[in-house]
Amino acid sequence: MNCIIYPCSNELIPFIDYIDKVDNDLHIVKAVCPVVCRSMVSDNLGCDISTDFDASLEICDTVIICDYKNISSMYKDIVKKIILSLEKNKNVICCAELDENDLKKAYRLAKEKKLVFRYKNKYEIPKVADFYTKQESVVIGIGSMFSPLNTDMLYCDLIRHLNESGYKTVGIGTSNNNMLINSYTLPKELFRSSISSDEKVFFLNNFINDIELLKCPDIIVVQFPGGMSNFAEEVLDGYTIDAYTFSQAVSVDYFILGIPVNVVTPDFLPELDTEYKYKYNCPIDAFAISNIEVDIELSFDLGEVVITTLDKSHAWNYIEKCSDIKDYLFCDMNDKSRNALVSDFIEKCSNNVEEL
Repeated sequence: MNCIIYPCSNELIPFIDYIDKVDNDLHIVKAVCPVVCRSMVSDNLGCDISTDFDASLEICDTVIICDYKNISSMYKDIVKKIILSLEKNKNVICCAELDENDLKKAYRLAKEKKLVFRYKNKYEIPKVADFYTKQESVVIGIGSMFSPLNTDMLYCDLIRHLNESGYKTVGIGTSNNNMLINSYTLPKELFRSSISSDEKVFFLNNFINDIELLKCPDIIVVQFPGGMSNFAEEVLDGYTIDAYTFSQAVSVDYFILGIPVNVVTPDFLPELDTEYKYKYNCPIDAFAISNIEVDIELSFDLGEVVITTLDKSHAWNYIEKCSDIKDYLFCDMNDKSRNALVSDFIEKCSNNVEEL
């Protein structure tokens, strides 16, 4: 299918890159964004970028509506674009959250036009068995020290490299755009629900195990929701509650933590490893260094973690400073070559991973 993708943002780079490298039925011919957003979208998105949605419709047969953090501010525009696309006889893949009435309207119009309308899975919270079952597949966990630090590039790259290495790999991540790469999305509504913590853990455990039973993978790659370290008492980042709840539902065999370049000095990393080992039952195997820094002054002023993107050399410089630390693998969060990471994982989990 020849697709256009809207609204495009830098957050889509990992997913567009994955689609471009993997043989599937999606071919993205153009990314479209509002005129006011064009200056913020990287030219390295991986495809042509346009600000003219109507004209872009003429060159595709399918429209992908993506999700991103500010999608609520564009909701009316998103619904308008979906209806226009269907009226113009274009299939629609929608990763963004729609109100029930708008969702029914889109399904109805697609049925009338005999078009495909794909929508992200909605999960009800059923009564589940009140016991925990460990996953039989090998599980790789990816976490962020703070929630604004995005691990999607690492997540997408790792799934692709493992599949290319011959391991049947399934991903369970935090982005609704995961449906574009045949991956699964954690049900965010669960973490905001009023059910007890025990019920949340049992539901998440059942959710992961159901996917394992359905797909029978060798390896499951999971993204932990939210931040996993408290920045300061005055700076809220969800109190790491979502990540802790999720950690109780999954048994991780190999854990990768994404960190910024300016918060943890290399000599403190073993202490961070000890903290994660006892708090999350996730001793750290690898650190993914991101070329971002936390704006400490602004974070305290706003009461939330604020980050600034730096040149890639800052991540490389941090990794060089860690050259004497032998207990962990260090990688660049945005480096698309994951051979060293995959090799380290296979070596450490050789007793669990079946050689194919």
